[in-house]
Amino acid sequence: MEFSLETVAKQSEMNAVATILAVLAYLKQKNLAGADWVAFMGMTFGASWEPIRGAGPARALELVALDMRSVGAEILNVSQDADRSAEAVFGNWPDPALLAAFDLSESEAAEFMEVFAFLAAHIGLGFSARLEPAKLKNTQAKGTSPVTSSEIKVKLWQL
Repeated sequence: MEFSLETVAKQSEMNAVATILAVLAYLKQKNLAGADWVAFMGMTFGASWEPIRGAGPARALELVALDMRSVGAEILNVSQDADRSAEAVFGNWPDPALLAAFDLSESEAAEFMEVFAFLAAHIGLGFSARLEPAKLKNTQAKGTSPVTSSEIKVKLWQL
């Protein structure tokens, strides 16, 4: 069998986000702290950011954005302040149907964003992530209802 690169990429994206959500749902079901798993992941993969040590917040934000995009998030906005800080806004993550399938809220899923705090700390950067409440968004197609979508705002800064 042969599959297009696009088909494989989309399936990989869905598998990755489903795995993240499945682990968080499992931990929730067992009354275990998702924060412990997130910390473990961040500390385990911290060394993978070693090559960008000293490259600044903007370079670190590129990796955050790539990771988020690879699990289906939309990159809505990116900004930076010279070499001192960099910010991004991500939307449409995770897919509401997947949240429902795993019985997770947006805030429970957004807890995974803290993995980047450990990665950033490993290379001497600060990190914050904030879930912004759902906003009404207009759709382009006539006759369709507006949709709501929360946004995740992240910031990295030089310590």
